[in-house]
Amino acid sequence: MGSAGLITYLLSPSPSITLVTFVTYSLFGLSYEFLHFLSHTRCSFKPESFLHRVKANHMRHHRVDSER
Repeated sequence: MGSAGLITYLLSPSPSITLVTFVTYSLFGLSYEFLHFLSHTRCSFKPESFLHRVKANHMRHHRVDSER
C-alpha cells in the first residue's frame, strides 16, 4: 500500500471508503500510465481523436528547447 492508501486507511471512518479510494486512485494512475505509454509508441491515431491530441501535446512537451 502506498502512502496515499496508508493515509486514507488511517483517516477514513470505514474500510469500504478506504477500498473505494484505493481503487479510484489506482484506476486513475493506470489510466495515466497507459496514455503515457501510448504517447511514446509508434501508433498513429485519427487526426481528430483524443489520443492524437494527447500524443501531440506530450511530444511537444519532450521537444522543449534544451537551453530552458
